[in-house]
Amino acid sequence: MHIHYDLITLREQLDVLINDVRNNPKFTNCHDIGDLAIKMVQCEMDKDFRLVYRLVQLVLVLPIATATVERVFSQI
Repeated sequence: MHIHYDLITLREQLDVLINDVRNNPKFTNCHDIGDLAIKMVQCEMDKDFRLVYRLVQLVLVLPIATATVERVFSQI
């Protein structure tokens, strides 16, 4: 049940965040997800949009984690 609630909350947070970012001039120079993460922290939006920020962190970390695991398995 908790996962279902988080998915609903994530969807709501995404809708609000997208609207806020489109109307906030501080985000005009965001060109990638890394820029978005930095601006979210600078504007303290990481606290208001906790689940969106967690998703952004996962998207940023996933390629590194995947590459690390692939290197380990290629050495075996």
